[in-house]
Amino acid sequence: MAIDLYVHDCGSIVIFLPNSPAAREWFDENVERPEFDWHGGVVAEPRYAGPIINAAVEAGFSVRRGRGL
Repeated sequence: MAIDLYVHDCGSIVIFLPNSPAAREWFDENVERPEFDWHGGVVAEPRYAGPIINAAVEAGFSVRRGRGL
């Protein structure tokens, strides 16, 4: 199974890396992006990670979580 969304918990920030065209489109439509991104990923505070991950899973995307990069 291909992973649609990688989530890297770096402690004080969480980096979301959409890995499929559908996940990138969903992210663009459903997650407010900051004015910058990190190599195609979205940087967020840890408090936002749970709701974003839950919404992505509910939308049918596969998610892989990890610590650091």
